[in-house]
Amino acid sequence: MVDLRRLADEVIEASVVLSFTDLGPMIRSSLFDWEDLDRLDLTGRVVAITGASSGLGLAAATRLAKMGAGLRLLVRDEGKAARARESVLQVAPGAEVATYTLDLSDLAA
Repeated sequence: MVDLRRLADEVIEASVVLSFTDLGPMIRSSLFDWEDLDRLDLTGRVVAITGASSGLGLAAATRLAKMGAGLRLLVRDEGKAARARESVLQVAPGAEVATYTLDLSDLAA
């Protein structure tokens, strides 16, 4: 028997437009009963994020802070770490955000 949800998922994945726009997650969330992330409470949890000074790392840090998680931002550049921390605090005032400067590509770090 054909699983229509899986078939729809494969069509979404095959089409670049549906897979890489807001439409893909919107359709998939209703097909597979994804939990609404805004309802999760991460208060009391601590998350370490590498690459948190920009891009996906900063986006993840911001979202997790809004959900109540304490953050440990692991960043290579001290100035970028400070800017990332301030960026997160603008969106989630009062969030617990600590920064650590380190280079994970350096095995001695």
